[in-house]
Amino acid sequence: MAKNESENPEVRQLREIKRELRNIESNTSAKWWIVHGMLYGAGWILGSLLAILILGWALSAAGIVPGINRVVPAIQAAYTQLRR
Repeated sequence: MAKNESENPEVRQLREIKRELRNIESNTSAKWWIVHGMLYGAGWILGSLLAILILGWALSAAGIVPGINRVVPAIQAAYTQLRR
């Protein structure tokens, strides 16, 4: 009794390789790289901003940099204006 192509493990393996190559091809398109780069850059900007804000708050709370207390109301006003 002859084996069907779908039962042949080598044919299944080749189909799996073909499927993986299609996934690789779709993930290496220029559009994918542009979107990936934009999201990566936005993550860096937001992460850096968050780190700076936390560091500034900690230094202000410790009394090391007292001048930040004058900037906080302006930041809060800008934040509430953005939320509207």
